[in-house]
Amino acid sequence: MNRTFVALTFLASTLVSFNASAQQMRLNQLTVDAPPAWLKESRVQRVVDRIQGKLEWDIRKIRVVFYLDERSFLKEFGNDSASIAAFARKSDMSVHVGPAVTTQNFDEVFGHELSHVISYQKYKDAIPRWLEEGLANFVSRKTKPNYGWIASQGALPKVRDMGHPFAPKGIAGVDPAVRVRMHYETSHALADLLATRCGMHDLLQLATGSNVEKYLATLCRIPDLDAALKDWVARKAKPVPAPSPTQGA
Repeated sequence: MNRTFVALTFLASTLVSFNASAQQMRLNQLTVDAPPAWLKESRVQRVVDRIQGKLEWDIRKIRVVFYLDERSFLKEFGNDSASIAAFARKSDMSVHVGPAVTTQNFDEVFGHELSHVISYQKYKDAIPRWLEEGLANFVSRKTKPNYGWIASQGALPKVRDMGHPFAPKGIAGVDPAVRVRMHYETSHALADLLATRCGMHDLLQLATGSNVEKYLATLCRIPDLDAALKDWVARKAKPVPAPSPTQGA
């Protein structure tokens, strides 16, 4: 065989291998396919460490995939009309990140999806769907829910109907983007309520392998979730009055 041909073949195969490896980031807990140029391993690891620490769990190896094309991303999700930045899939423990995720929102969005992965791996089916979404927001977001915005939208969805952000009940007829935001903000508010009332850590520890709901009335002293959430949002949405100026002598 011609030596030049052999050399060129070897070089081509080496370049293909190099390009493939350059398109994948490898960490102990995950691999990242097609990471954007702005994403560094150290940043991914910081988010992983933060979410693992909050939920007290070491993630078992998962795959993360970035998409440059919105159509391909939504096709993978299975809903081509969804307004979504990323999603976690339980069946194969994978995280899929769409083109709407940028260097500005990566930490929060990726942390949210990692919390879903930990819920799948650690708690199995112990956490009801209506709590899982709020838990993901609670551990990934650095800000509080926008209570003023929630209160301005009128009636809240029923707590136990908040199982999926793309099919929430109780707020039909609302613009899809507003409906999804309402779902996320309200589920975050619920998690904030539970964390304040009884401690999210204690609730999750007791709920592992059992049903969370049976602890709400006793541990959290919340016999009616819907009434408690409505009251909580109403109180948190009210502006805090400024302190009265002290009178000088």
